[in-house]
Amino acid sequence: MSFKDIRDRFGASFQRGDRVICEGRFGTVASANHSHIRVRFDGRSISAPCDPMDLQLVGSTTSAPSSSMTQFSSVQESVPLQ
Repeated sequence: MSFKDIRDRFGASFQRGDRVICEGRFGTVASANHSHIRVRFDGRSISAPCDPMDLQLVGSTTSAPSSSMTQFSSVQESVPLQ
């Protein structure tokens, strides 16, 4: 199944390279396979099949990691060092 077929069937439009979030994990759309979108999650080298209805588009490639790092930094700064 192609990206067009998935868009027609599920009403969800994705293309290779889109940044997405699925079940709290960030990743990049790698391909379409059967009725799934294959996503390469950050830190992984192999893509995994995801249901198109579980995916949400996120901002550009530079915005997702920086916002994650901002959240991580604020947590780190609030913990006192011993």
